[in-house]
Amino acid sequence: MRTFYTLATAGLALGSITATPALAQEFELQFASYIGEAAAQSRAQEWWADEVEQRTEGRVSVEFFYSGSLLGATDILRGVGDGRASLGYVANAYHPAELPLSSVVGVPFMTSNAEAQMRTFMDLYQNNEAFRQEWRANDVHVLFFNPLSENILGTREPVEGLDDLEGMRIRGLGYVNQVLEAVGANPVAIAAPEIYEALLRNTLDGYSGFAFEVVTALKLQEVAPHTLSTGTGNYVFAATPINLDLWESMPEDIQSILTEVSAEYQDTVSRYLAETEDEVCQTILDAGGTVSVLPDDDIARIREAVGDSIVQDWVETAEARGVDAASFLEEYTETLAMYEEEVDYVSGVNRCAERG
Repeated sequence: MRTFYTLATAGLALGSITATPALAQEFELQFASYIGEAAAQSRAQEWWADEVEQRTEGRVSVEFFYSGSLLGATDILRGVGDGRASLGYVANAYHPAELPLSSVVGVPFMTSNAEAQMRTFMDLYQNNEAFRQEWRANDVHVLFFNPLSENILGTREPVEGLDDLEGMRIRGLGYVNQVLEAVGANPVAIAAPEIYEALLRNTLDGYSGFAFEVVTALKLQEVAPHTLSTGTGNYVFAATPINLDLWESMPEDIQSILTEVSAEYQDTVSRYLAETEDEVCQTILDAGGTVSVLPDDDIARIREAVGDSIVQDWVETAEARGVDAASFLEEYTETLAMYEEEVDYVSGVNRCAERG
């Protein structure tokens, strides 16, 4: 039976992984997440937990701690590794030092295909020793990766073309800030929960470094009704790792079931993501907002302005942390291209723009 915890139980954070005695071979897992239970990934992870509990005949059960009630966003990777949580929802963007290879996702113009990107990282985790070791060095084993929608730009006023961004104060994150600077905007560093108030008070003109699927969760369509794809693509992913010692303590049959359900999760979460994107689209349009895609000529201008500067910066930064970034980039690009050919996912922003 699954149990859900939100902010009201923030004081109940567990200090260690809870499991029944080894002879019973039963595991009660605590899942730490900083996102809410209504998110597409959360709903898919609940499906995963139900399937695991059913297929293990109750030998594995999961308690969900949502909205940072067990561990905050920046602490989940470390918290799963040291056993304060059994498993968790980890966004790579919060851990550039610990996950330098994973940070390749922030390089713009790689892909807008969230499903292909998710499958690419799972493939690399299974087949690329350096990438797998990057996670295991943090004392975790990744069960599956989660897709997030492409990066969007939300603005208070309509944006007809690239020139409209000149001088605009736009919330950014990571490499997105370098893109904003390249097109003449002024990136502003504020946390996601603060975006709404900043837009309301007119201290921001817009926001970026933000996935399309999350727009309505923070009700940003109320204060920035115009949503735009800049063509820069996906900028972040989230993984769901389990404590490595816990994983290795599990009997082989339970490991096999968790691995089996995790493989099936990729189809389930992709479906939930597409459904959520369509719901977000409808909510924005119903509120009188707009969803559009920047003209091709303007996207080409962004590419030209950015050039190779960001990918070179990523390679240099990652290699300074002791990894072979150039080799990984080549394998990542090739694997991503393969999955882009195999899956039929279309960016939710593009689907919505066609409707509008």
